[in-house]
Amino acid sequence: MFYIFAVILLSIALWSGHAAVALVLGISLTYIANFPSGFITKKIGSKLLQTGIVFLGGSISLPTLVELNGTYVPWISLFVVITFLAVMFLGTLLGVEKKQAYLLASGTAICG
Repeated sequence: MFYIFAVILLSIALWSGHAAVALVLGISLTYIANFPSGFITKKIGSKLLQTGIVFLGGSISLPTLVELNGTYVPWISLFVVITFLAVMFLGTLLGVEKKQAYLLASGTAICG
């Protein structure tokens, strides 16, 4: 039954073509399946999640970036840096673990 559910979620993710949908479905599968703590995906899961967030945020192609007016690129860069620093500050203020704060800050800054 689990494999059928996993195949259905994979099919939905592929059909939608959106990385965010695949990310949410993968997280849902992890919570529903309740994998044991020593399961291999739990060991590499955070690295895969971090990589997925970076790829999700980096979905702007180079031609699109070149097509943008030169005045927008500095503003976008400034927004990313300020957002990253603000989330890191809030993470420190709230006592969030440093690794988690980096993950939250980079994901929020890049993905919005």
